[in-house]
Amino acid sequence: MCGRTTHDMTWEEIWSLYTFGKPPKRDQPNSYHDSWNVAPTTINPVCRLDKDGERDIAMLRWGLVPIWAKNLKFGMSCINARDIDEKGVTIAERPAFRAAFKSRRCLVPANLFYEWQAQADPELPKRPYAIGLRDGTPMTFAGLWESWHDAVIKEPTPEDWVHTYTIATTSPNALMAQLHNRMPVILAPEDWPAWLGEVETTREQRLALLRPYPAEEMTAWPVTTDVNNSRNNRPDLIVPIGEPLAA
Repeated sequence: MCGRTTHDMTWEEIWSLYTFGKPPKRDQPNSYHDSWNVAPTTINPVCRLDKDGERDIAMLRWGLVPIWAKNLKFGMSCINARDIDEKGVTIAERPAFRAAFKSRRCLVPANLFYEWQAQADPELPKRPYAIGLRDGTPMTFAGLWESWHDAVIKEPTPEDWVHTYTIATTSPNALMAQLHNRMPVILAPEDWPAWLGEVETTREQRLALLRPYPAEEMTAWPVTTDVNNSRNNRPDLIVPIGEPLAA
């Protein structure tokens, strides 16, 4: 799974990452700030296509909530979207994700993400690791987004809509298998147009993008257990406190 991430980029850097150096279309929103402990339900930047089919950076709430959900609490069960579950049901078929998988896909930027490794002694707490790309560049996760409003509102205004997202996950590579049985789907830049919908794709082609990232291009190192509490949010959370994992 992927339940915590970091983003340590300026607003301009995020725009430049997805728009090939173009300046932001709008000023930095008050809701955007660097974070070394991004948790579900927080508001974070994602890249999606606007109504004109152009890339746009929007601030969305982490935890996907489909329009038919009764309330926003539904999003806590949808912070991740598995490519395929233990019953063989794909992300393209699950009710919570199938509409978004078809037409509302997005890119989620992150510098790192965290995962927790169980220790040999079950009495000991799990050990947190920070995971990133070996070359230090930002990662881009495959995401889905949706818009929701309370059903009691018959004629919602723009302020009534809540825009949410989820991060797709897949089976782990050799590095991540030491930490968890899932990992977020990390997309290479050449796959962004297909995932966003800038080029026409089939369902099978989109499903094929949900694959493990090469282990040799990633790194993971142990960090402080302070990251366990999402209220802790400071740069030293990512400082190594031990040797990195061997892939």
